[in-house]
Amino acid sequence: MTETINRNAALKSLATTMARGETLLSADGYTISPYADRPGVYMVTRPANDPRPLQKGESAWNDVDIINQDCTCAAFEFHETCKHLIGTNKAVAEAPLLTSPLLSLQSNLEVKPARGFANKEEFARAVAADFG
Repeated sequence: MTETINRNAALKSLATTMARGETLLSADGYTISPYADRPGVYMVTRPANDPRPLQKGESAWNDVDIINQDCTCAAFEFHETCKHLIGTNKAVAEAPLLTSPLLSLQSNLEVKPARGFANKEEFARAVAADFG
């Protein structure tokens, strides 16, 4: 009986983890930042305004390795998955969908200097006027 209760609790916990992973960025406010020197590894940071206090051994961020499907959080050790890994996998999978339309336009785009100046000379005049 205890084994069934433990199994059910573990399944419920896993279901919650998977659901939280789906909304990690969109609703929960976590951020994902790649490490420049560690390809495939991302820092997943909890929201600064998160009202929950950090638990013992918990960090404000976790490292997620999408190549090895690994995370530094405690939940990963229990389930071999976690909301950080699920959310990061989702974000990385969606990134090409968001950026691919821009790639096809890249060669046709005219790059304009900051503040919408018509040309570099106009930009240089504005900078000179601003900074004398």
